[in-house]
Amino acid sequence: MARALRNTTITGLKKGAVPNPIDTEDQFYRYHNLDLPNLDIEELLAEFDWIRAHVWGVPANSWWRERVKAIEGELKTREVRRR
Repeated sequence: MARALRNTTITGLKKGAVPNPIDTEDQFYRYHNLDLPNLDIEELLAEFDWIRAHVWGVPANSWWRERVKAIEGELKTREVRRR
């Protein structure tokens, strides 16, 4: 499942679509940020950079901004675990 989640991450971003949690299990996990522990650091950083570059003008309560916060949290969690 981790590979499938990785493949949907950047594909979903390029389309600019917020995942629909009732379509597939992968989209459910992505919508609720449950896919983040399965992504490696490079994937997290790539998604983080892509989203940050494209969220200007997006409302503060949007799914994209919540995704950025969730990625930041995941990166901080991994940093704490490495210490």
